[in-house]
Formats: sequence, C-alpha cells, structure tokens
Amino acid sequence: MKHDSKTSLRDRRIETAPIFKYSDEAYFKELHTLSLLRKGFTGEKQFDMLLQSMPDESIILNDLLLEYSNTIFQIDSLLITGDCIYVFEIKNYEGDFYINHDKWCTTSKSEIKNPLLQLQRSESLLRRLLLDLGFNAPIKSYLIFINPEF
Repeated sequence: MKHDSKTSLRDRRIETAPIFKYSDEAYFKELHTLSLLRKGFTGEKQFDMLLQSMPDESIILNDLLLEYSNTIFQIDSLLITGDCIYVFEIKNYEGDFYINHDKWCTTSKSEIKNPLLQLQRSESLLRRLLLDLGFNAPIKSYLIFINPEF
C-alpha cells in the first residue's frame, strides 16, 4: 500500500498489526509441533533402549522411511528375527483418550490420527514391498504406548 507524507506512523503500524499477529500464531503453532516431535522422538529412543537387550542375531532398524508403489510410509522400529519381522509404532502419549468409531480423541475433544490405522497401513505396504522383492516372512505389528502416564 502506498503511503503519502500525511499518513501517520501510527496508521502504518495499525496496517501491519495483522502480519505480526499471524507471525505470533504461526510461531506458537511451530513451537507446539516441535514439542510434539521432540516428545515422539524421546519415546522412540526409550523403546530403542528396550530393544537393545534382543539377541545379537536380531536386526533392529529405526525410523525407516520407505516407498512402495509411489506411496511413502514410515516405520518407527523394525525388528527382524530368524522367523519373523516385527513392526513397532511407538507413541509417547500421556493423559486420557477415548475412541469413537475409529476416531481417537483427547478428553478435551481434540481429535488425533488413529495410530492403529497408521500401523495397519505401514504393515500392509511393507508386506507388499517384501512380496514384490521375493520375501514372504510373517509380519507382526504392535502399537506401543511408551509413556507410563498414558
């Protein structure tokens, strides 16, 4: 917007106020997202420590990002043993949740992504990927809630 010499500095500040408000909202949203990512990472590291006690013949792969049929999927932890592949989806949730028709909600009515659907999707894509590569190993999937406050 063009300003002439008669436009006061106060008027110019008022025009830019919504930009600063948006920036503050975006900043706090980013802080919240970062906090959730950090919390999730902490939970995954706790679970990784538990897996360290597995026999040496086991292979542990963490934080996998895979692609099958132009679809990207993520697996928190994958444990490969001599007779089975285990897929683990780790959640570091705390507090109370309720499930209503496949929708997961906090007690404050905030809806979250259904982690069981995420796990089923990852397992299905992994199974199809391995079959295409000629591997037909049994796959077992587990949703792990690592936080004792859950």
